[in-house]
Amino acid sequence: MCPTLRDVFGPHARVALLVGTLAACGNPPAHHDGGVSADAPDAARQDAALVDTGPPPPTRVLFVGNSYTYFHDLPAVVEAILDRSTPGGAEVASVTRGGARLRDHWMETGAREAIEAAEHDVVVLQGQSIETVLDAMDFQTHAELLADAVAASGARGVWYANWARRDVEILPDVLWRAIEREYTTAASHHDDEVARVGAAWEIALLADPEAPLFESDRSHPAPAGTLLASCVIARAISGVDPVLPDETPLGLDRALAESLCGIACGGVPCGPEESLCDGACQPWDAEHCGGCDVVCGEEDPCTRGTCGCDLGRVGCDRMCVFLGNVQHCGACNDACALGERCEDASCTCPDADRIEIFGRFDTLTDLEPECANRDLAGTLPCNRAAHALCASSGCFDTGFLPAGHAPRPDAVMCLPGEERSATHAELLAFDAGCDGSPSQACATAIHRACVAAGAASGFGPIDEDATSLRFACVNDVTLLEVTASALQGSISRCEPDAATCSSAAWNLCEARGHTAGFGPVEADLDMRTIVCVDASPSP
Repeated sequence: MCPTLRDVFGPHARVALLVGTLAACGNPPAHHDGGVSADAPDAARQDAALVDTGPPPPTRVLFVGNSYTYFHDLPAVVEAILDRSTPGGAEVASVTRGGARLRDHWMETGAREAIEAAEHDVVVLQGQSIETVLDAMDFQTHAELLADAVAASGARGVWYANWARRDVEILPDVLWRAIEREYTTAASHHDDEVARVGAAWEIALLADPEAPLFESDRSHPAPAGTLLASCVIARAISGVDPVLPDETPLGLDRALAESLCGIACGGVPCGPEESLCDGACQPWDAEHCGGCDVVCGEEDPCTRGTCGCDLGRVGCDRMCVFLGNVQHCGACNDACALGERCEDASCTCPDADRIEIFGRFDTLTDLEPECANRDLAGTLPCNRAAHALCASSGCFDTGFLPAGHAPRPDAVMCLPGEERSATHAELLAFDAGCDGSPSQACATAIHRACVAAGAASGFGPIDEDATSLRFACVNDVTLLEVTASALQGSISRCEPDAATCSSAAWNLCEARGHTAGFGPVEADLDMRTIVCVDASPSP
């Protein structure tokens, strides 16, 4: 016995239906030799005695594919299943080449000539495992040519829609559906059949993620994977449920083989987490949750075929959410304002915090159109925008945006501070190189001006007019003495200058356990002073 698949199938609405077919599928039919049952009416037995046509001829099947077809000799396994499942059985031939695409079969492998010889009743076609994703247009171009050739030869086409391999960075659910979509389109040219092997694999893996379908490369089929594919293809060829031969193919455990082959019983009309509704496969959602007419409540989503959410989450606009984050603080859609935290189901303001802007740089651009993109960080418009963003939140007084190359944080650090101003002449007294523009000299002048005013440090400029600069002075910060080479090591392609590479200070402060940082605010030979800032701790 192999209880794993069956035990997991049991509570699963879609797969439980498949398991119910196992008693009738995978076992030999009572009669498959062209004869008439002893229980048939006398007249039927007399008619059969008068016309003894013998068994029908075998179905001649040509396989066109690659390693997914020749691994563990899938054509021979299909032949053995059809010999047991159908009156005439089958005779198989194949044209395969490792990694072959449909264009290769049309132009190089001899598959085209084998099809045009018109010696087969069915042609099973399989392209390279992910050519449907890598080049769908080329796949469809040659699929149509091959489909036309199959139809012209008088054969039927069966399209072998393979599984989602696990050695690529594409989600399996996305991959197998994309593969099947392209094979379904290929089959539509002449109303061919699609052998939904990929869907069958996903059904098996949903029931038992450890089902031994893959070889160690997580791409090619193991014997169990070939057996499952063979059962699905045999069903697509014959239209009857597959029956395993007395000697289980590929040396597999009998119970495992029957459980896998049972997935093909009745065909595989839909994949995992889908229902067949009005002749079409409907993915499970809140309107069809585990079945065609199962509708979830107004707020509840559909989670793996059941209405509602896992423990710890609640339904909100048919999504599962925690009621402890800033979007749903204590109640569905009770969102906190920018900069606020959700603490004990209430929105509160921290003293200082890091505001992520990844993918939302337009938040700053909306405040300052001249701060048009991340490359302008460090310029006056972006300094002004960062200050305005933090000040407008209602939680903070000011904030800064780091400048520099990779890796650069996509965030603004907001914190308490005092907005001050100084004339150009006053700043020149602190550093003679400060000409009013963002520069190392002005960063040093601002820092020294803030220290002279009793603060720990400061940053800016955050605004200017014809005669003065505005900047922010801050306390509750940590000043660190570091080497220039240490700063250069925390970012690429820049000198550790406050105007162009404050990202270096930010990154180095993070590496030392702080939330963010700015600077350098002092430069003396190879030594630099940077300023590190910490977010307010949670209560």
